[in-house]
Amino acid sequence: MSGTRLAPAVLATIAVALLAWRAWGSTVVATPILVYHRVGPAVTDDMTVRTSVFEGQLEALKQQGYTVIPRRALVAHLRGAAPPPRRAVVLTIDDGHRSVYSDVLPVLRRHGVPVTLFVYPSAVSNAAYALTSEQLRELRATDLVDVQSHTYWHPNFREEKRRLSTEAFKRLVEDQLRRSKAVLEERLGATVDLLSWPFGIQDEYLRQRAFHAGYVAAVALGRRHATMLDPIMGLPRYLITDGDQGARFEALLEGRAARGDAVVGEVVDATTGRPIAGASVTSDGDVVQTDAYGVFRAKPGDLLRLRAPGYRRRDIPAATLTPVIALEPFSPKALYLSVFGA
Repeated sequence: MSGTRLAPAVLATIAVALLAWRAWGSTVVATPILVYHRVGPAVTDDMTVRTSVFEGQLEALKQQGYTVIPRRALVAHLRGAAPPPRRAVVLTIDDGHRSVYSDVLPVLRRHGVPVTLFVYPSAVSNAAYALTSEQLRELRATDLVDVQSHTYWHPNFREEKRRLSTEAFKRLVEDQLRRSKAVLEERLGATVDLLSWPFGIQDEYLRQRAFHAGYVAAVALGRRHATMLDPIMGLPRYLITDGDQGARFEALLEGRAARGDAVVGEVVDATTGRPIAGASVTSDGDVVQTDAYGVFRAKPGDLLRLRAPGYRRRDIPAATLTPVIALEPFSPKALYLSVFGA
């Protein structure tokens, strides 16, 4: 161990934790960070929260005495500033879907709460589902929406690492982190130094590269509160769905949400990284199918079994489940009676 050198990002995390621990005493302050994707009048997929449910969640936060603080404020706290309010919560939105402008913004204005919006610039003003640059500027001008980076085109870093050579992967990572930051800062005229990892995928190498690219904090996924003991470049967030209402939402906020409330994930092609629609996911005896985005929501169980036509079957213990599950395509050498992979 005497010859081991810790990366700057690791040293920074340790230093911040020690400073905060000394300043705050032995109490570990835990703050829930929530992440939404799409909001609309009806549930069209597993990532959509109805507008009425979203507003109800904000009302529940107020009734239960929670204070919605900006993501940047929590970062300051985790970097050694004074602790956040006793019942603080952070709201984030990933991807930059047009519903942020049409459905989310009116609700934010009524309640006066801040959110951090993570977008990937390749889709802005290009994809039909995405916000435009003008809408991003208008959102930012409200002082309720802090626009930050979700990389440049939302790659699956795990699959890209498998597909590319080592050098090509390194170039991809640098480009995704630095180009997104530069493009957004140019378009918005504001500092972009917060990052959301696509699919929640991150590791020590990626966290280091984000640190060196100029980001001060990053968020991922994980059904637990964020504390100063978490890597500041990989803070956990609760993935919010339309079913997070009432007692279930309250339990989540209080840190009592069972990690197995539901199993949510995305199924992708291991070669291309593209979502697989219509894949079958079996858990605890129930079978569900992935939606058009490859996303599924299933009952908790000890083992998940995934199948899709043209792909090899995968059995995954719940303890090793990741937010993104890749299925290997295969070319059958014989005629199978089943439409599913071997």
